[in-house]
Amino acid sequence: DDKHKIAERFFNSEEVASINAKKTESEKDLAFFRVWTLREAYYKMEGTGIGLPFDIDGFDVSGVKAHFLCREYDDKYAIFEFDEVPGYATSICVKNPSACKPELSLIELANIGY
Repeated sequence: DDKHKIAERFFNSEEVASINAKKTESEKDLAFFRVWTLREAYYKMEGTGIGLPFDIDGFDVSGVKAHFLCREYDDKYAIFEFDEVPGYATSICVKNPSACKPELSLIELANIGY
C-alpha cells in the first residue's frame, strides 16, 4: 500500500508503530493522515519543505489528542487538529501556544460555474 511506503520513508519508527497498532484499515488511514498533516503543518510553520530533515522527534497519534513525541515541544508549539469534515484530517501548528486559539471555518464551494 502506498501510504505504508510513504510512512516508512518519511515518518519515524514511533509514528509508523502507532499507525500499525490501529486495528482497522480506516483507523490506520486516519492515523497516517493525522501524522502527515501534523508534519506538513509543522513544516509550513517553519517555512521549510517536507523533503528536508525533520528537526523534531515527530508526533504521537495514539490517543485522541496528538502530542509531540518529545514533550518539551508542547511548551514551544501548539498543534491543533480539526475533524469537522468526515474522512479528512486538518492540522495547524503554531509557535507561542498561549497566544493562539485557532478556529476553522468551512466554506462550501458548489456550482460556482466552472
